[in-house]
Amino acid sequence: MGKNFTNENISWGRQMIKTLKIENLKPGMIVGKDIYSSSFDRLIAKENSVLTTQGINRLIRYYVREISVKFPEEIKNENEDKRWKADLKREVVDEETQTTNQTSAEKMKQSDSFKQFYKTFNESLKVTEKVMDDIAFRAAEINSTLIDTMIDRVVNVSNNGIFIFDMLHCMRELDDLTYAHSMSVALICKVFGEWLHLPKAEVDALKMAGFFHDIGKVKVPREILCKKDKLTQSEYEIVKKHTEFGYDILKNKNIDERVIMAALMHHEKCDGSGYPNHLERDQIDEFAKIVAIADSYEAMTANRCYREALCPFTVIEEFELNALQHYEPKYILPLMEMIAQSYIGNNVVLTNDVVGEVIMLNKHNLARPIVRTAADYIDLSREKSLKIKQVI
Repeated sequence: MGKNFTNENISWGRQMIKTLKIENLKPGMIVGKDIYSSSFDRLIAKENSVLTTQGINRLIRYYVREISVKFPEEIKNENEDKRWKADLKREVVDEETQTTNQTSAEKMKQSDSFKQFYKTFNESLKVTEKVMDDIAFRAAEINSTLIDTMIDRVVNVSNNGIFIFDMLHCMRELDDLTYAHSMSVALICKVFGEWLHLPKAEVDALKMAGFFHDIGKVKVPREILCKKDKLTQSEYEIVKKHTEFGYDILKNKNIDERVIMAALMHHEKCDGSGYPNHLERDQIDEFAKIVAIADSYEAMTANRCYREALCPFTVIEEFELNALQHYEPKYILPLMEMIAQSYIGNNVVLTNDVVGEVIMLNKHNLARPIVRTAADYIDLSREKSLKIKQVI
């Protein structure tokens, strides 16, 4: 379990096991039974491991509500007592040293999980570029099985939606407006589909819509896509054409109609202010509405040649301001909450440069959670002068 829990099992004398809610856990408590994610596809904590602050935060991020905890009635002998206390002390010191010297992202990047995800993701980009270019420029047919397998290969490294967001958060240095962006949006669409409890066949189709939504950008001159200065009006009009280019590329292909519509409509807004056709809410394809959210979130939280990545909580605030006008409420509202929940347990920097940890959301103001600092608890929904400026 890395540094979140001690790996060594501890032998106990007589003991009792109690079930405790997550808010009652303390560092130093002993896990009573193996803890798995809600889908039972990931072991989060092993029986007999020692809980640390980071370990408890990990449980929170996996939405674990309660666990079994062991309480020894007696330790077998004095030597074992000393060994256990030494183990715990060492674990706490290690954790405090890591917290002081490394950000959450830096620690994540050193993990085997991230290295495997990064490797698999980058391998997929070579295939993504060839697939899209062959379809767009050489009229190749769409090999849905190949694409589905490629996306799932990245997904299978990830285990669950929160993990995917963790991994993508650590990869914001990838400055690619087409291929990496398309793969990222495909992954986010899969997560969104599952969070919305869509049937598997629908999730698979939505994932494909995310993958192909920006295929039209391969026909936009790269010097315009990668321009660091503000686009001229004529350049912006060319960029906007990518939705129609994408539609023209896909319209005669053997693929789900909703994938084609997502390529055309993912920049439409429910109030009619989008493009290319200024469609309103009831005229926009349902998949296109979901892809629009995934596309906006990924684009705003990733580095671009013309700006640095925005803080996820800045993006959530932007969503909150425009949610009902631009996006479908039945999609954007639950997705905003799930996105915000995925950052519980992360360290953040406030606008006064104080570092803290996101510990609880404010349901009616998701961009302003409760943050625990070294000195205090700050409810950002009340402290209007402060905001989260960076997730670290």
